[in-house]
Amino acid sequence: MTIWAKKSMIKVAALTSGTNTPSSCFQVRQHIEPLKKLVIQVKEHIPNIDKNKFVSDFATGIKY
Repeated sequence: MTIWAKKSMIKVAALTSGTNTPSSCFQVRQHIEPLKKLVIQVKEHIPNIDKNKFVSDFATGIKY
């Protein structure tokens, strides 16, 4: 990669559902390397809480 390409690289933030979520792999991660060749930098951001994981104590903290 040239110095010129580094300065003009497009940056994209990809917000995914989690490390083990299949859609994150098939819809985002498989495209990171090919996009890099097109001078597009993709940075994946994964939330601390997995959306597919059940949190047992979540409802106990809610007051109605």
